[in-house]
Amino acid sequence: MGYWVVIAMVIVAVIAVLFAVMTESEHRLARYPASNGMPLVVLIGTRATADAQTALSPPWTERVRSALNRSVEVYDATVPSARIHDYSGSDIIAIFRRPPALAVIWLGIDDFLLGTDLGTFERGLGHLLGSLAAEHISLVTIALPDLEPLIAQGEATKEEIIAARAEIRRWNATIARLATAYRARLLTGAEILPGVERLSLIGAHEQGRWFIPEVGHEAVAAAVASAIRDELVTRQSDATPEPAA
Repeated sequence: MGYWVVIAMVIVAVIAVLFAVMTESEHRLARYPASNGMPLVVLIGTRATADAQTALSPPWTERVRSALNRSVEVYDATVPSARIHDYSGSDIIAIFRRPPALAVIWLGIDDFLLGTDLGTFERGLGHLLGSLAAEHISLVTIALPDLEPLIAQGEATKEEIIAARAEIRRWNATIARLATAYRARLLTGAEILPGVERLSLIGAHEQGRWFIPEVGHEAVAAAVASAIRDELVTRQSDATPEPAA
């Protein structure tokens, strides 16, 4: 008799756990239903904090949302000091009831500064882009900006700076190659931060503590918002059937 009581208790416990998991999953999905019919865009990667004097001003992510003037639904999945291991395509897709129309990915700065192996970064970014592309999500990727002035503010020697310059070119070549492979639009560092003064350092770069001044957030937002508009127009054109002859 006691045996069957124990079995019954186990079954009830399992059912309760499954119900809780399903409820939590449904709650998580329901938080971002994207049911208003507007194109859904997800921003992935680094939030890039502002400097101490402008810490209360909107970051580039909020400026993108404002620049699109409510014509697009924007979900901000960025985090401070984002690195490639913080993201997977399946986790991003699982947030929504329907896949986003477009994803903007800005990763690599913190990975580069904190010594992530390029091969590890390449595999991670390739997996992320591939997972999103498999869901027919249009992609915009952002290359590394000019990090040399930031690195030079540390205790790097001239030889180390020269070596870092060459390594940055390798990283950007990798990002460009993956962008081509997954048909992503590529924004170069010069396009998003057209001026070395826009990227500054807080403390030693070995800790990866860096920030973008307010003018830099404006520049990033303008470039990203423009790319989003262009890619959504292209996506719409590709989806429009040719008129019958």
